[in-house]
Parts: sequence; C-alpha cells; structure tokens
Amino acid sequence: MKSVRDVTTVVAINNAISAELARQDLLVREIPLSSVALILLRDISEPWMEQCAVMLRYPGPPVAGFFGQWRFLDFYQSAARLLRDLEKSSCVREIFLVTNENLIAAHLLSMAKNHPSITVTVVAEGIMNFQEIGIANRARWRWRVKPVIARLLGFRYRKPDGHLSGAFEPRVNRVLSFSREGLKAPREKIVVRPFRPLRPVRQSDPRVALVMLTGLNQLMEPTSFEFFARAFLAWIEDAGFRKIQVKKHPRSSGGLIEEFLLERYEEVGGGLTAEEMAADLEAGTIVGTCSTALVTLKIIRPDLTCIDFGSDYYSQHAYRGDNSVKTLLSATGVTLVQMSASQPNIQGENETAL
Repeated sequence: MKSVRDVTTVVAINNAISAELARQDLLVREIPLSSVALILLRDISEPWMEQCAVMLRYPGPPVAGFFGQWRFLDFYQSAARLLRDLEKSSCVREIFLVTNENLIAAHLLSMAKNHPSITVTVVAEGIMNFQEIGIANRARWRWRVKPVIARLLGFRYRKPDGHLSGAFEPRVNRVLSFSREGLKAPREKIVVRPFRPLRPVRQSDPRVALVMLTGLNQLMEPTSFEFFARAFLAWIEDAGFRKIQVKKHPRSSGGLIEEFLLERYEEVGGGLTAEEMAADLEAGTIVGTCSTALVTLKIIRPDLTCIDFGSDYYSQHAYRGDNSVKTLLSATGVTLVQMSASQPNIQGENETAL
C-alpha cells in the first residue's frame, strides 16, 4: 500500500455497475489506478481494484436494521481516518461517489466544498438513479442516528437535500451513467459510458426464464407485498416456461417470492453478478420486478427478452407513486407487464400458492 501522498483520486463505489462505470471513466481520462484510494461501500471485488494505491474493503454483507450497523464500526473508523489523512495531504483532485446519504460520501462532499479545485463525479449505482429517491424513501431512524454517529467517528455530515444520488448537489460536477434516458440529473452534468454488447458463448433458450430477485419486499407494507408476490408468482407459473431458474439478489432477501421460488426451482449464479453471468446464460427470458439487471442485461445481451412485472403496483406501494422508472425500462427495450392485467389470476386457486 502506498502513502496517501500518492493519492489524487478517491473512488467510493458500492456494486458491479458503479465499479464498471468508474473503471471505464478512470481509463478514458487516463487517471492511473496507482493514484486511486478505493473505498468499497459494499463487499465487491474485481481484479483491477488490487492495483489501487489504497483500498478499504467493506467487511461483509450489509444489514438493514439499526443494531446490525455496529459490526461495521471498525470499517467506518478506518474510513474516517483515511479521509482525514487525505484531506491533510491536499493532493486530492478527483472524487467519485454513489450517494449523498452515506457517511463517507457526505464527508467527501464536504471535502470538495472546502477545496474548489476538486472535481466531483456521482457514479450511477443502478435503477435508483432513474427514480425520485429522497429521504422519504429511507427508514426514519437513519436521519436521527447518522449525525450523531458521524460526530463520534470524525466525519462531517449533513442531511441530504433532494435526490439521494447527489446528482443535484451544487458541488457535483459530473454524473456518470450507462444511460441518459430517464436519469435523474441535470442534463449538462451527464456523462455516458455505455456498456458494450457482448457475444454469448451459447444460444439462450427463450422458453427458459431466469428470475432476478430484488429486495422490493423491504420497501412495501407486508400486506401490500404479499398481494404483489402472489400476483407475480401466479404470472410466472402461468407463463408456460419450459424451465424456471432463480438468481438471488447479492445483498437483499426477496422475502416471500424468494422463499417460494427457491423451494421449487433451481438457483443459479451464486456469487456472481448478473453482468458476470451474461455471456453464458441458459435462460433467454429474464424476469424481475424493478431490477437493474433487466436493464444491464438487455444492453449487453440485446438478444434476450427482459420482462419487468408490476410497475403499476410497485411504483405506488414501494416508491410513493413515482413511476419514472418506466422511462429507463422502456428506453432500453425491457418489456413491461402490468400487474393490473394479471389480477384475475391472483384470486381463487392461486390465492393459496404461498
């Protein structure tokens, strides 16, 4: 590990999408990895990361609840020390971050405010960058606890204002994404680094469906999600697929949908991202509910049929009526199946499917 005085760029990313966008941008702009301090906000790993001057790894799967956050205390203490050392060195010229709500990202924005020469780039992490996601979409305890924890750890923190990606922050210069369509960001800030189509190693069968699970259950009231889950599962089973496969979300449980599908069908892609699986998919039809993987897979594998189920319902019950995600899904060629058209199938014999 090199000295912080060798660091001119700080990159704080959280998943495969933000990692790939950051990697591309660093390469195109000829920013050497040997000058990068990499802070991983989730447990991800790619070969290029080992070339960075400094790397701080997230210690395991994330936890949603308040009390589960204590296991990450050492990580945040280390991050706070690193950022203070970097600020003292006065060498940082570039900052990449994925939100303005994280303790680390908030401190980085504060650093940039105090040093006008620093260029700040928000890196799209996924579908949330194409939705109206604000403080109302997060658990209330976060906004009460974060200022206290920040002071204890030595971070500078303020409650986010506006979109939680930080794209509209005055101090943000650039917003890096794989798509311009529907992106929540000032148009003049947007920089697109498109994902390139790849050639599959085998032909995928459209009669085989791969269900990409999400953590949508964590954003709905239990009764609303159960109603939605029954409709989704009924639609999948009535669709006539020859075979159904299931891909778990890498960081979230899919609740009732996950429990039901994994009892009946084959799990695939353990330990892999959707993009890492893309070249060697048996399934030619990808199904999900508000899943970024539907978009990225359709971009890099245009031959696939990607289907999003129930945006009419989940937009109301998980995202406070915001249906702007449909812009991105439609623009990238994802097929939208509305839950309202499927509701006759979720009564009667299918009502006990779970």
